[in-house]
Amino acid sequence: MKTDIFYMKTDIFCMKTDIFYMKTDILYMKTDILYMKTDIFYMKTDIFYMKTDILYMKTDIFYMKTDIFYMKTDILYMKTDILYMKTDILYMKTDIFYMKTDILYMKTDILYMKTDILYMKTDIFYMKTDIFYMKTDICTFLVTSRSVLLIMGNVSDKSCRENQSTHFIFDNLLPKIVPFKG
Repeated sequence: MKTDIFYMKTDIFCMKTDIFYMKTDILYMKTDILYMKTDIFYMKTDIFYMKTDILYMKTDIFYMKTDIFYMKTDILYMKTDILYMKTDILYMKTDIFYMKTDILYMKTDILYMKTDILYMKTDIFYMKTDIFYMKTDICTFLVTSRSVLLIMGNVSDKSCRENQSTHFIFDNLLPKIVPFKG
């Protein structure tokens, strides 16, 4: 029986050893589970960082798109400014054309004024000529009238008084009438 007891004790010892190994295995398994949980945590953390990176990338893409939009808007404003500048240049060219047209009209007006002055000078010349002929006609009339009056005065009874008054009239009038000098 001693041997049986020894075998039993040996069996118990083996069983205890097996239990110890099982506990050790359970401890290793728990450690493995802990490592797995830690790995899962790290994986989740990596996924979080990846999601954060994706979010940052999306934000960067949004900012890039916003910058592109602002650039396009600036280009549109520049094109609009260029269009306004071209319009201003066109208005300036139109103003210059109108100014040149106005200058042409002014030159035409000056030409018409010079023509009018020439016509006025011609009219004045004709008027002076007419006055000369009128003075000549008056002189002729007065000379003829004097001759007629003198002839009539010699026939008349009052020839002496009429001759004196005729001389007085004609002597005062004729020197004042001077022919046209041009």
